[in-house]
Amino acid sequence: MKLWFVEPYDDELLSSWLIRTAIAQGCQPLTLTHKIWGRSWRPWTSDLDLNIDSEYLEILLSNNISQEQLLLLTLKNENKIINSRSPQVRWITKLGIRSLDRTGGLRFCPVCLNQQAFLKKSWRLAWNVCCPQHRCLLQTICIDCSLPFSPHKLSYNRLDIRYCVRCGHDLSSQISLISSNEIFNVQRKLNSYITVGDRYSDNDLSVNNVFDRCHFFLRFLNHACAIQTLSDIRLINDLNIEVSKKNRSSENVETMSPEWLFELMKIMSVIQDKSSIELALYFKEFGYTKQSFTSRVIMNRYSFNKDFLEHLPSLPRKKKQLIKKKFTHTVEPLPKEQVLEKWNQLLMKLK
Repeated sequence: MKLWFVEPYDDELLSSWLIRTAIAQGCQPLTLTHKIWGRSWRPWTSDLDLNIDSEYLEILLSNNISQEQLLLLTLKNENKIINSRSPQVRWITKLGIRSLDRTGGLRFCPVCLNQQAFLKKSWRLAWNVCCPQHRCLLQTICIDCSLPFSPHKLSYNRLDIRYCVRCGHDLSSQISLISSNEIFNVQRKLNSYITVGDRYSDNDLSVNNVFDRCHFFLRFLNHACAIQTLSDIRLINDLNIEVSKKNRSSENVETMSPEWLFELMKIMSVIQDKSSIELALYFKEFGYTKQSFTSRVIMNRYSFNKDFLEHLPSLPRKKKQLIKKKFTHTVEPLPKEQVLEKWNQLLMKLK
């Protein structure tokens, strides 16, 4: 089979480009990648959009695509902008890979798939829970058989991304419309930081600080919805969070469902333009203290929070009261016979 590659679309993932190339040549994506890399590498058992090595990427170079274009198909640049100061990969959805199977993380817009079937890089950025063009919630599974979106496993008899690879259900029919302008505005603003990168500076906040702060409060609100103290309930009611949509206990933003993350993002429209002092005052109104935050999320992972915590009230330390316990059991001497018996046993051991 002679290899040739289709033209990549704007905002397309590397994996999507390979899948479309396979479809254009009438073969399965697994067959195409085996032809390209042989047995030296199994790309679908890893997150190739994020972690592909340069040696494997260079093999894809051809007359109609440059190395710069190939890098733009990966998530390496987005990861560098968001996580340049963090050893962890935040905000990029986790695919949950086990061999060739997926447990989630790959999202799609049903309408986009119907119009132009390819996978967008922006769908892998966790804050993008809705399609900005069609105003519908992004999907991750087939609603008929619950299989996570797995276009890399297309079979030769149905080479179409729009259909579930297990049951054949039309994924482009899974439309759930959203009408929240606040969430769309938050998404738009966070996406703009990816374009601007390190050049962004506002109120002494870098791009990393912005993403750190948003990530922290999403995790904190997720904790609040699970624990539900009096302060938590006040906050949940104020934000109008539908706690019933919390379908699993995951604490990682990168593994949350778009439906639940949409609920949590309601806090981002409140906090995005607030200073550290304003944020502290906001949470103080619900009864939160410094200990409310330090006891739930590991604070030293986030760079912004030092000033924020200083402006929160701190609970006074209670003095420990030492209570002396009184003996209630009276110790009586043993009878003479038992004492003599134990004495004789001791003498036997000394011989």
